Amino acid sequence: MGEGLCLRLALTCALAAFAAALGLTVAVFRLPFCQSCCIDHFFCDVPAVLALACAQGYAAELLLLAACTWFENHRIH
Repeated sequence: MGEGLCLRLALTCALAAFAAALGLTVAVFRLPFCQSCCIDHFFCDVPAVLALACAQGYAAELLLLAACTWFENHRIH
């Protein structure tokens, strides 16, 4: 594998990860939060933040599921 191909693959991976993270962040921050902002977890994960939302976070959960499924199906074995 050449150096150019390796750099393009690394750049594609980084851009895809950035796009997925940005999409999840935008989906979560568009939700209204009216409860306590205290999360009883060491790591602030997306499902824990979605549990704090007042509205139904179905779209954000669906986006999270799609991102996880896509990354699981496209990982290098």
